[in-house]
Amino acid sequence: AEGYGRYIYVIGGTEFIFEAELPLREHKYSVYSRSDDDSHFFVCSCGYEYSEEHSFYSKEVIKQPTCSEKGIENKKCSVCFYEKEFSIATLPHQGESVASVEQTCQDYGYTEGVRCKVCKTPLEGIGRLPIVDHSYINGQCKWCECKMPVNITYINGGESKTESFLYGDKFDDKRLEGDLYSAFLGWYDNSGAVKYDAETVLTEDLTVYAKWGVSIAISTADDFMRIWEDPSKSYYLVNDINLKGKVVDPIVLFTGSLDGQGYTVKNFNLSTNELVTYQGLIQINEGTVRNIAIKDYIFNLNATGAVNATVGAATGSLVGCNKGLLKDITVDSTTVNSTVTVIATSKVRLEMLYYIGGIVGVNEDEIDNLDLSFVNTVTVQNTNNGYGEAWNDRFITNNIGKVCAINKGKITGVRCVGDFSVDVEQSRSDHDISTTSNLGGLIAVNEGTVERSGYKGDIEYFNDSSHGYFEHEYSTTGGLVGVNYGNIAESYAEAYIIGGGRENYRLGGFVGHNDGKGAISSCYSNTEIIVSGESENFVGGFVAINDAFIQTSYSDGKVSSLTSSTIAGFSAINELGGTITKSFTAVTVTANLYLSGRFTAVNKAVINRSYATDSVDYIEGTTTLGELSISTDIQTVAIEELLSNSILGDMLGWNDEGWILTDGNYPTLAWTKEEVSA
Repeated sequence: AEGYGRYIYVIGGTEFIFEAELPLREHKYSVYSRSDDDSHFFVCSCGYEYSEEHSFYSKEVIKQPTCSEKGIENKKCSVCFYEKEFSIATLPHQGESVASVEQTCQDYGYTEGVRCKVCKTPLEGIGRLPIVDHSYINGQCKWCECKMPVNITYINGGESKTESFLYGDKFDDKRLEGDLYSAFLGWYDNSGAVKYDAETVLTEDLTVYAKWGVSIAISTADDFMRIWEDPSKSYYLVNDINLKGKVVDPIVLFTGSLDGQGYTVKNFNLSTNELVTYQGLIQINEGTVRNIAIKDYIFNLNATGAVNATVGAATGSLVGCNKGLLKDITVDSTTVNSTVTVIATSKVRLEMLYYIGGIVGVNEDEIDNLDLSFVNTVTVQNTNNGYGEAWNDRFITNNIGKVCAINKGKITGVRCVGDFSVDVEQSRSDHDISTTSNLGGLIAVNEGTVERSGYKGDIEYFNDSSHGYFEHEYSTTGGLVGVNYGNIAESYAEAYIIGGGRENYRLGGFVGHNDGKGAISSCYSNTEIIVSGESENFVGGFVAINDAFIQTSYSDGKVSSLTSSTIAGFSAINELGGTITKSFTAVTVTANLYLSGRFTAVNKAVINRSYATDSVDYIEGTTTLGELSISTDIQTVAIEELLSNSILGDMLGWNDEGWILTDGNYPTLAWTKEEVSA
């Protein structure tokens, strides 16, 4: 603001006084007040602010620039010391010439040109080429692992259907339904000269045509015996057939079809002493047998053979080796007796393999919907001549199943009722003899798929060998399957099992040994197991030894052993490769002297979201539970506290995972309710 001043002048002793305005002074900035991104400010004593731009100098480089990205530099004002980040311009590209790149089914290609050798940015002439389709050489894409698609167009009369496959797949040999007077013979080319079957390898698109033939009616016993005369034709029953005790010979190879139309063939028998590769009513089936009932059939094999090299034999009362379809078959009041005696006549090393099934020896294709009620007894005798002489080792494997010895295909809906007894007799020897016996209420060894199948009955195993000093015997028995390498789902075993062995006897209420890649899902066992034997046994209410995968399954019943056994309610041993999840056991365990447990006796791998009831009676056993990854009060709980939807559903998370949960009852597998209602 302007000021005022008083001026006094003295002239000749006289004072002259007058006032005048004083001009504005310049601001005097002495105090630094503040800064922003662009300027710093000073303040005058009058309160007026003066600004001036920062005077930055470089303090440090935070990020060095490249040809693709700017750098970052931190600068500082020399007056107010305000700091600010500034970008540093990108560096110039460094060009390099590049050749063209071929495009593939997975990556883009590029034309030749110039690009920056640092950031690879195209500079001149480089254009992107689009991704292209697969390029196949002998059915394999030359760039990736994809196989060439192959289509099969099936034509049946006026109907046509196309399905997709991959190069190298086997032909899908579909089986078509016919009527009483026609039989599906297979798929052919348009000329009818070339037949396509399950052994045909797909290398190109195919159009195939259904071929039908006349089906022959069977109304009498004599008509039925014509099947033996030409087993390549198609037949159907028009009424029940009573063979009146007729003794029949095996059909060596059946490639036709037999449709029983729901009728019964009864009262006949097959008795043979031939030790051949495949033995049964049909030795090898490559055709279709369906919708038929077999009753009052007696199969009696009493074969003796002398061998001096590796030998193997597969026996089934109906089929020795199934390479076709067995569907909707009922077997009732049938007796199957299999006695095999092999005499070793050479001093060379011998490997003897037996595949003995009550119905089928070896299944390589499909068995669907069989209801079986029959008694099966098996005796295997091995005689090794030369006692007192220096003979080489003998290795003997017995694969014995109530229904099937070896499954390599698919078995669905096979339900078997009836007692099953096995007696293995090994003669005395002065040299090493190793005998391995795999037994199953349904299947001895499963390498394929088993679904919705089950066994009810007794299983008895005896070893009446006269043992030599160097003899060893290993046995694996399961209520449904002896040894499982495949997949089993929605199946059961309800059995009374008794047996034992000299060494490494493995016995499981459902499966003896779930091995390698085996997978079991949504299955149960309700078995009583009594163990005898001279040495250590492994006994589990569900599985003896598991080193594969088991989920959503349970075991009930009783297991007991008064010998030195590793025994538990669910799995005797869960090996390093084993996983058991979402499963439970309510088995009553009676153990003595050795390792035992409510759920598992020895756990080396993964068990989670599972539990065991406290239904257990220990004599001198341990109480090992395994390392269950759930809380202690869930590992073993009283029955009255266990059956709670809140425990199973909320704490273990079993809801909507194959279980039906209701308070006051054990969890129920959902598929069992579906099957009952169906």
